[in-house]
Amino acid sequence: MQLCGVFKCEVGVKKSVDNIAIINHHLNPEKNTTAKAGEQVLRLQATIVNKTDLPQEWPVLILKLKNQQGAVMISKNIEPKDYLTSEQVLQPLAPKAQVPINLPFKLTIQDSLSSYEVNVFYP
Repeated sequence: MQLCGVFKCEVGVKKSVDNIAIINHHLNPEKNTTAKAGEQVLRLQATIVNKTDLPQEWPVLILKLKNQQGAVMISKNIEPKDYLTSEQVLQPLAPKAQVPINLPFKLTIQDSLSSYEVNVFYP
């Protein structure tokens, strides 16, 4: 980074899951939407937080849906292009930014859902 100050270059955008947090996350059935038999319409709402003073690459979200026994029934990778606007995806996650996500999606589910977890990762 110091050399780039001298040579007028830029260091690439960082990516570290330790520097990203998912806060205020909720997964709820979508109201006012009718689903086909065996389908469920859900809405993931969350906030992605960049905890550092440096821009970060947008992470992939991992949504794991679990049954009453805690077994993962469905694991879904959600790419940045799926949860961001076309303008946001062109820019890195700004330093100290808090970006809301509001993502509806349909799933085919055979069993009832009991819990979920949402995490981030970089491929």
